[in-house]
Amino acid sequence: NIFELSSFRRYPRHWNHFINSVRELEEKVVRVVDVGCGVGSYCELCRKHFPNLQYLGYDYSPPAVELAKEKWGGDFICCNYQDLEPQHFNQTDILVANALCDVLPDGNNCLEHLLSLELSHLIIQRMKTTNRPSFFNIYEAYGISTYEFYHNREEALSLMDKYGYNYRINNMSNFLLSKK
Repeated sequence: NIFELSSFRRYPRHWNHFINSVRELEEKVVRVVDVGCGVGSYCELCRKHFPNLQYLGYDYSPPAVELAKEKWGGDFICCNYQDLEPQHFNQTDILVANALCDVLPDGNNCLEHLLSLELSHLIIQRMKTTNRPSFFNIYEAYGISTYEFYHNREEALSLMDKYGYNYRINNMSNFLLSKK
């Protein structure tokens, strides 16, 4: 991520989707809340492209949060997405979840929890969908076992509708949701 942030190479598609989505809503939001922020790359993206917006990152991993604080010096909190409640947010927040709903064995529960927070705007990125029933695979990455969750597409879209969101899909895995 540091190489991608500091080089003149093009950003990955999901970063461009994030930038374009926030740019579209920039006048309506005050803060970007990054749930599952990992080591905090979106903090730096916000600094570069949206210096007037506040940034807050949440991640369940203490080492990731500490590394994010060291590298970016931003506002990072160690917290599991399941512990987030509506009072943690303002209606002027835009929530971003990049590769969160697809790296857990309970990806559907994660998506529903994020939708239940009732924010005006959400960016759900790199969410894998399938026409099959939802399922997950386990694979090894960086020496640890991790998950690859696939959401049944119709169920995911139905869930978004149930919670009152309009959605736009970009590259089949990046969603911009806004309250109806």
